[in-house]
Order: sequence, then C-alpha cells, then structure tokens
Amino acid sequence: MSAQQAHILKKKESILSLEPHLDRRVVVSLEDREVHGVLKGFDNNINLVLANAEIWNKDVRERQIGACVVRGGLLVSVSSGDTAILQQNPFQ
Repeated sequence: MSAQQAHILKKKESILSLEPHLDRRVVVSLEDREVHGVLKGFDNNINLVLANAEIWNKDVRERQIGACVVRGGLLVSVSSGDTAILQQNPFQ
C-alpha cells in the first residue's frame, strides 16, 4: 500500500454528522431497549458517548447509569426530540 493510499484510509469520512446534536438530549434505540442521555461525543463508527444516561425498556425507566459508551454497531436509530438523526444503521 502506498503512502497516499494509507493517508486516504486515515481520512475516513463519517457517514453522519452528529456535531449539531452535541450537548443535546438524544434517544438511542437498540434492539430491545433505549438509552436516553446527553450526547457528549462520537466517532466515525458512530460509537456514542452519553452523559446522564438512562436505560428505558418499553417506556419504563429501568435505571440511571450516568456516563456510558454505546457501540455504533448496536444502534438501530438515534433521535433528538421529534427529529430522527439516524433511521437505519448502515453497519448492519
């Protein structure tokens, strides 16, 4: 692999920009539950860092977990209020 090809691989673009939603409350849907929290960070694989996170199951809050990381491969959807940010996980 040439140096130019390696440089291109390092500059992998994100498929989704979550920057406008930083420091806002989001709802992350997983297969069987949801995680509600404040979006503090993300990476190109859509791994999310949430603060003040809570786990919800069928509209019932199960527990408060504080800060957490949600792996991008587990996401079904991400929404902020009434706006869907990610409707389908591109990695599945």
